[in-house]
Amino acid sequence: MLGETPEQRAQTRATDRVASEIFTVLAQMLMHTHPAALQFHPGLVQHRQVGEALQPLVDQLLDQLEERIGNQSFLAGPRPTVADCTLFALVDAVSLGFGYVLPERCPRLRAWYKQFQERPSAKIM
Repeated sequence: MLGETPEQRAQTRATDRVASEIFTVLAQMLMHTHPAALQFHPGLVQHRQVGEALQPLVDQLLDQLEERIGNQSFLAGPRPTVADCTLFALVDAVSLGFGYVLPERCPRLRAWYKQFQERPSAKIM
């Protein structure tokens, strides 16, 4: 799940870092903008302008992954890696909890998510 060659491992690590950063930034954005966050965290003080300010960074990071995936089946190459698991866990959680949908301008990521959902390991969650 990390890659077999040094190049594959480097690609996996770099892609996983982008996925992890999306995880952090998107979570903060939703915490400050989505009403459901108040149900998950009673007493949370939301600052809408913080969440709105994070949107361009989320967009930029998603665009990076959209470019990285290219015509591959998985984020960092021909096989699933930890990067796929990281991003899938995030997208699945925010889809269920917040109704989040990957943007239409990211057709490769949307196709990747749909395909990854069908994997037996993803259905266990």
